[in-house]
Amino acid sequence: MHVMTDLAIINDARAGCLMPGGSWSAPLVGVHDNALSLLHGDGAFVSIVGDPARAEARSFILPDGDFEPLLSWAREAIHVNELSRFEKATLRIGPFIIVVSGNPLWDSRTELAAAAETIRANIKRKPWLIRDALFFMENLLKRRLPAQSMFREGAYRETFISSLNDKSGFPWNLAGFGPGTTPAGDDFISGFLLARRLTEELAENTSKIPADCFPRTTAAGRALLLGSAAGVFPAHLTGLGTALAASCTAENLSGLNQAVERTLSHGATSGSDALLGFLFGASKESAERLLMI
Repeated sequence: MHVMTDLAIINDARAGCLMPGGSWSAPLVGVHDNALSLLHGDGAFVSIVGDPARAEARSFILPDGDFEPLLSWAREAIHVNELSRFEKATLRIGPFIIVVSGNPLWDSRTELAAAAETIRANIKRKPWLIRDALFFMENLLKRRLPAQSMFREGAYRETFISSLNDKSGFPWNLAGFGPGTTPAGDDFISGFLLARRLTEELAENTSKIPADCFPRTTAAGRALLLGSAAGVFPAHLTGLGTALAASCTAENLSGLNQAVERTLSHGATSGSDALLGFLFGASKESAERLLMI
């Protein structure tokens, strides 16, 4: 970053491939340690992150070191209803100008397509490798499942189990369900859809999220579901899918362990809820064992 008069120019940023186009304005509505949230006029969040591991379909990904000054400013600006403006591949937010032109869009679909090819081939040729990897992931989740998870808490758990048993409505009946800025049910759906895309032929058909899901959830949930419907999953879930594929090829679970840990560390319960959805989507056996927790 370099400073011109009172402006801080951030060059070489990237944008997620589902970033809204045209010209738009959006208020700053959320400030977190690793992301800023802008409320776009379509009702879904656009985020600003400084770590590629936090990339999403509707995010600006800043170069290393450029997020901290913006975060420091945003912690004060959140109290004055700061408005950001986007036009011609440039976002203006307060004294910061974020330039994204000339950089390739962030898009996880190519990586996941290659991972799906590897996973589906191993399901046919070496199914035990997939079973072992999923069992490994399941055990990690059991050990690390947060106390506040919807899978542990009484009222949430009861409704969650009821939703699972509603065969005609599942998994869309979970949209907007549960605690969290991104509701736990949306995280579950995202993980569930990722697993189906990786393990099933023609799995794109399972990603046609019904339109009535979107009004039921939050702005953060809408952003997540919009990406998941298009097959553009957050970076931490993309890493989970590619690590599962790599574990089949190398017959080694060390990389998968790291990917699961990254997902579990995502948010208070978002990562564990997404991993829960992934295991339900990938394996009937894992789902049945998890229901016994």
